[in-house]
Amino acid sequence: MKTYIDNPIFMEIIDEIATQITEMNYGADAYEERKIFEGSYETSFSDEAQDYYNEMYDEYEGLFNNLGVYRSTEDNPKNQADVIKQLWSELQALKRLLIDKHPKVWSEIQNK
Repeated sequence: MKTYIDNPIFMEIIDEIATQITEMNYGADAYEERKIFEGSYETSFSDEAQDYYNEMYDEYEGLFNNLGVYRSTEDNPKNQADVIKQLWSELQALKRLLIDKHPKVWSEIQNK
C-alpha cells in the first residue's frame, strides 16, 4: 500500500534525517560561515558536507519510497483516492470479520 504525506511535511522529515546524519558525520566541520556582503554572514553546510547531505537526502527519500511512503503532490489526487479506497476496503473486511467470527465483540463495539 502507498502512503502519501503532504509535500512540505515529507520534505521536512527527510531534511531532518539528512541534516542529523550530516552533522553526526562531519561534527563541527559540517558548517562554515560565509560572507554575504560587508558585515553580513550566513552559516551553511561546507561544500563537502552539502554534497554529503544531498546524497543522504536522496538515499532516505528513496528508502521512504521503497517502504511505500511518498510525497504528496497536487497532481496525485487519484493516488490519494486510491489509498482511501484501499483503507476503506480493509476496514470493511475487518468489520465483516468481527461480525462473522466475533459477534460478541462486534456487539460490544456497537454498544459503546
